[in-house]
Amino acid sequence: MKYDAGLIDRYKAIVAHAERGEGNEKANAQRLRAKMEAQHPGIKEEAFPPPPRDEGGFDPFRAWRSRGAPAPEPEEEEDTSSRRRRSEQRARWADFASEAFRWTSQVVEEMSSLGTARAYAEGITELQAKLLQSGKYQIALKFPLRDLYSVAGSMNEAQRQEFARYVAAMVEAQVLALLEEGA
Repeated sequence: MKYDAGLIDRYKAIVAHAERGEGNEKANAQRLRAKMEAQHPGIKEEAFPPPPRDEGGFDPFRAWRSRGAPAPEPEEEEDTSSRRRRSEQRARWADFASEAFRWTSQVVEEMSSLGTARAYAEGITELQAKLLQSGKYQIALKFPLRDLYSVAGSMNEAQRQEFARYVAAMVEAQVLALLEEGA
């Protein structure tokens, strides 16, 4: 690993704000992202590596083999036993496809529920930052308590955790922007 994990995490948070932020927050995050990419060549590739390539080529029956099932055989002569075998193979394929569809549906549902938690965070959270007369910098999060309790009652545990992470990332981006301005 070329860069420290903490630096990679900061870069990922800034990229997230550069893509999802609004107004000055988004502009600051885009500026910080460009500055980090200039200071740390290759950080983008290290933070978001491309998926690994399958060197063995495409294997349409990999899922079958990984489960210990033999791959479907090519059609042979049309006798009763080969028709029955093909019919059984098709039934196994149908079961496998049905299971894959159920799993995919669950993943999509979970991802959309996490997106809902982020939307809740963006909708009710107000982040304010200002320089006080005392020379201190203040970052304040505001959300109506009634809205927070209402949202909390409609979220599951994973959504609550994503809500908290998203709010923390908003604060992190603001602090990073301040640190970069001072650098």
